[in-house]
This record gives sequence, structure tokens and C-alpha cells, in this order.
Amino acid sequence: MAQSTSVVARALALMRRRFLPLWLAAVWPYLALAACYLSWGFWLRAHRVPGSMPDPRTMWESMGNLSRVGILAAFVSAVFLPRDLANAGVTIVAWADLQGEEPGLRLFVSRIGRILPRLVILSLGIGVVSLTVSVFFLLPGFLVGAFTAFVIPVLATDNAKLWVALRTGMKLSFKRFGALLALCLVVALVSLMVLVAGGAGLVFLASKADSPWWAGLAAFWTSFVASFPIVMMGSATVTALLYRDSAALVEREQPGPAPENRIAATLAALEGEE
Repeated sequence: MAQSTSVVARALALMRRRFLPLWLAAVWPYLALAACYLSWGFWLRAHRVPGSMPDPRTMWESMGNLSRVGILAAFVSAVFLPRDLANAGVTIVAWADLQGEEPGLRLFVSRIGRILPRLVILSLGIGVVSLTVSVFFLLPGFLVGAFTAFVIPVLATDNAKLWVALRTGMKLSFKRFGALLALCLVVALVSLMVLVAGGAGLVFLASKADSPWWAGLAAFWTSFVASFPIVMMGSATVTALLYRDSAALVEREQPGPAPENRIAATLAALEGEE
């Protein structure tokens, strides 16, 4: 309990010290997501036949297999990709601060750019697995989230290869599984509260006869972008500190290769425990 409190206290101190760069690293994927949804809403409104309301079930049944796969891929991307982009961005900023570097824009763009293709593959792959196991019951999805919580931090901090990031992240996550599962549950609860509050505002504005059709959508996405990245910033900062502590502990207990090859040292130490 004391160790968890220490991590939270250090995360809060880090967020106070670097609030603006951490928030910017967390908010930009959700700004992009909001822009995509609002643009899609305006496009649908412009192309809808007056007086008609599209039936989602009819639309789905009229689609071909390729279109359905595209819809599912878009859904997985919208749910998981912004989250993992924010996670990676916050980790990069937090790690730079912990290493005594200045987390400026050039450093952020350089480091997020070099891992972006691998980040997209990992995010979508883990997302598909998480959604598949959560179809009938939510708990397996939280278990997947806890077991893979350190995968993105390994990738973001060490520019690791896909398989190395996945293997090292999962092995380290297993060592802090309880704390990571609790973090996943807390984040899910807070996220649900944010979504419910935003949805209530959307319904309220939609019920007003004199409000334009887009007012509810704009209000929902404004509240979402204003609040949800704060949740992700806190979660990713705590996760980054837990990852740093876990990797350092493993390396101290069983030293590996030279310090400059830290990810190799961590993986070697983990494999040496088996």
C-alpha cells in the first residue's frame, strides 16, 4: 500500500511539474478523434435525405463483407488508438523529465514518429484481442489490459522491436499485475463517469427544440476532450513510473548487459528468472 501511495504521490508531483507538455501529449489524439467524428456527423447530415433516419441494422445488413470489416476496424481504431497514442506520448514526456531532459516539441515529435508504425500495430492487435475476449464478459478485457500495460511504455522509452516490446512488457506487467489491474478498473470507472456525464449533456441539449442539431454533439465532444485526456494523463504517468520501478528492480536483482542497453538488460534478467 505504501509503495502504491508513493507512486501516486510521485505521479502527482510529476504532473504538477510538467502539466502542460503532459496534457498536450495526452490531448492531441482525442482532438483528432473529435474532429473525425464531428466531420463525419456533418457529412452524414449533408447527405441524408430530408425526413429520413438511417436504420443502423438495415445499413449493416446492406453492407458487403469488406465494408463490415472496415467498420469494425474503424471502431477498434477509435477506441484503442487514441488511448495508446496518449499513453505513448505521456510516457515519452514523463521519461524525458525523469532522465533530466527538456520534454520539448522537437523531442516529442521525433520520438513518437520513430515508433508510430509499431505503435499502431500493437495498439490494434491488443485492441482486437481485448474486444474479442470481452464480448460476453468484461473481466477478461481488464485482464488483457493489465497484462499488456507495460507494452507501450517499453516501446516508447526504448524504441524496441515489436516482439521485444510485447514480450518484455508482458513479463514486467505480470510482476505488477495487482496494481495494474486496480489501475485499469479505476480508469474504466472514471471513464464511464465522464461518458455518462457527456451523454447526459447531449440528451439534454437534443431535447431543446430551439437548439441546432450540432449543439449536442459539439457539447459532448468539448466536455470529452476537456476531461478524458486528464484521466489518460494520470493513468499513463502512474503506469510509466510503475514500469520504471519494475524494470529497475529486475535489473538490480539480476544484472544483465551493459547499462546503455537497458532493454536488453531487463529482458535478460527476466529470462534469467525463469
